[in-house]
Amino acid sequence: MRNVLVALKTTMSRQYLAKPLDSKPLLQDVKTLSRILLRDTPLAHSGRYRTLPIQLHSSLDTICPYPAEIPANMERWAKWAMKCEKEKTIHPLCRAVWAMMYFLSVHPFPDGNGDLHGSCVESSLRKTGCSQLFAILVFPESNTSYKIRRARAGDPEEWCSEVVNAEIAALACAK
Repeated sequence: MRNVLVALKTTMSRQYLAKPLDSKPLLQDVKTLSRILLRDTPLAHSGRYRTLPIQLHSSLDTICPYPAEIPANMERWAKWAMKCEKEKTIHPLCRAVWAMMYFLSVHPFPDGNGDLHGSCVESSLRKTGCSQLFAILVFPESNTSYKIRRARAGDPEEWCSEVVNAEIAALACAK
């Protein structure tokens, strides 16, 4: 099943996240990709934002936005992504890490957020010509939820630096 998801993720991220022109089509593409990734699973609500509060098993002290706040949070993410796409002022890897952090902290769907954010990151990096190895972002284990909370509060530097340094170390080991 995992190999099927990886193949789908690679194929569909290219097709569905190819060139969004503004935030609304991007958000629709993300919902469509969620539906595709969770096709043939028992989840009846794939492709729709979650309607219940959640608690992350991997980070019990993390508080995700309430369901009513998700559309505004996702709209904010999409507008930021489109602005970065047009201006090209942030390095693609830093932009991907920041988008990943934001997407995971909002946790918009009931399930499949990890695979979905991976597809978005991969699509973003491929469009800019970044190495395939960068598409496999390394999650540093130390104080991840704390750093995500700080990044969400407006200070993403520590989180981005740690992930980028972990990527560089992973690339050095791969040589």
